Amino acid sequence: MSDNRNDLSVVLAFVLGAAVGAAIGILYAPQSGKETRKKIKDWTEETKEKAKDSFNTLVEKGEEIVEKGKQKFEDAKYIAKSSIDAAKKAAEKRS
Repeated sequence: MSDNRNDLSVVLAFVLGAAVGAAIGILYAPQSGKETRKKIKDWTEETKEKAKDSFNTLVEKGEEIVEKGKQKFEDAKYIAKSSIDAAKKAAEKRS
Protein backbone atom coordinates (compact mmCIF):
# COMPACT_ATOMS: atom_id res chain seq x y z
CA MET A 1 0.00 0.00 0.00
CA SER A 2 2.90 2.36 0.67
CA ASP A 3 4.04 1.83 -2.92
CA ASN A 4 0.73 3.21 -4.12
CA ARG A 5 1.12 6.24 -1.87
CA ASN A 6 4.60 6.78 -3.29
CA ASP A 7 3.20 6.59 -6.82
CA LEU A 8 0.53 9.12 -5.90
CA SER A 9 3.11 11.46 -4.40
CA VAL A 10 5.32 11.24 -7.47
CA VAL A 11 2.45 11.97 -9.85
CA LEU A 12 1.21 14.87 -7.74
CA ALA A 13 4.70 16.33 -7.37
CA PHE A 14 5.27 16.07 -11.12
CA VAL A 15 2.00 17.81 -11.97
CA LEU A 16 2.56 20.57 -9.42
CA GLY A 17 6.15 21.09 -10.55
CA ALA A 18 5.10 21.30 -14.18
CA ALA A 19 2.36 23.79 -13.32
CA VAL A 20 4.66 26.07 -11.32
CA GLY A 21 7.42 25.91 -13.92
CA ALA A 22 5.06 26.72 -16.77
CA ALA A 23 3.50 29.61 -14.86
CA ILE A 24 6.88 31.15 -14.08
CA GLY A 25 8.03 30.70 -17.67
CA ILE A 26 4.93 32.41 -19.05
CA LEU A 27 5.06 35.33 -16.64
CA TYR A 28 8.74 36.09 -17.22
CA ALA A 29 8.79 35.68 -21.02
CA PRO A 30 9.19 38.96 -22.95
CA GLN A 31 6.06 39.24 -25.12
CA SER A 32 2.91 41.28 -25.61
CA GLY A 33 -0.11 41.04 -23.33
CA LYS A 34 -2.15 39.37 -26.07
CA GLU A 35 0.48 36.68 -26.55
CA THR A 36 0.79 36.20 -22.79
CA ARG A 37 -2.98 35.80 -22.41
CA LYS A 38 -3.03 33.25 -25.24
CA LYS A 39 -0.19 31.31 -23.65
CA ILE A 40 -1.93 31.38 -20.27
CA LYS A 41 -5.15 30.15 -21.87
CA ASP A 42 -3.32 27.36 -23.72
CA TRP A 43 -1.37 26.44 -20.61
CA THR A 44 -4.55 26.37 -18.53
CA GLU A 45 -6.27 24.04 -20.98
CA GLU A 46 -3.22 21.79 -21.19
CA THR A 47 -2.88 21.70 -17.40
CA LYS A 48 -6.56 20.91 -17.05
CA GLU A 49 -6.18 17.94 -19.40
CA LYS A 50 -3.11 16.71 -17.54
CA ALA A 51 -4.96 17.04 -14.25
CA LYS A 52 -7.88 15.02 -15.66
CA ASP A 53 -5.47 12.33 -16.86
CA SER A 54 -3.70 12.24 -13.50
CA PHE A 55 -7.03 12.07 -11.67
CA ASN A 56 -8.20 9.21 -13.90
CA THR A 57 -4.94 7.37 -13.26
CA LEU A 58 -5.36 7.84 -9.51
CA VAL A 59 -8.96 6.62 -9.68
CA GLU A 60 -7.87 3.52 -11.60
CA LYS A 61 -5.16 2.79 -9.03
CA GLY A 62 -7.71 3.28 -6.25
CA GLU A 63 -10.09 0.86 -7.94
CA GLU A 64 -7.28 -1.68 -8.28
CA ILE A 65 -6.48 -1.34 -4.57
CA VAL A 66 -10.14 -1.80 -3.66
CA GLU A 67 -10.41 -4.90 -5.85
CA LYS A 68 -7.27 -6.40 -4.31
CA GLY A 69 -8.67 -5.66 -0.86
CA LYS A 70 -11.97 -7.32 -1.74
CA GLN A 71 -10.15 -10.38 -3.04
CA LYS A 72 -8.01 -10.65 0.09
CA PHE A 73 -11.12 -10.30 2.23
CA GLU A 74 -12.89 -13.05 0.26
CA ASP A 75 -9.83 -15.28 0.57
CA ALA A 76 -9.65 -14.70 4.34
CA LYS A 77 -13.40 -15.31 4.66
CA TYR A 78 -13.08 -18.60 2.75
CA ILE A 79 -10.18 -19.73 4.93
CA ALA A 80 -12.06 -18.79 8.12
CA LYS A 81 -15.22 -20.59 6.96
CA SER A 82 -13.20 -23.67 6.01
CA SER A 83 -11.50 -23.67 9.40
CA ILE A 84 -14.81 -23.30 11.22
CA ASP A 85 -16.36 -26.12 9.17
CA ALA A 86 -13.37 -28.37 9.87
CA ALA A 87 -13.57 -27.56 13.60
CA LYS A 88 -17.30 -28.36 13.62
CA LYS A 89 -16.69 -31.70 11.90
CA ALA A 90 -13.91 -32.54 14.33
CA ALA A 91 -16.18 -31.66 17.26
CA GLU A 92 -19.00 -33.81 15.84
CA LYS A 93 -16.64 -36.77 15.49
CA ARG A 94 -15.62 -36.46 19.14
CA SER A 95 -19.23 -36.42 20.31
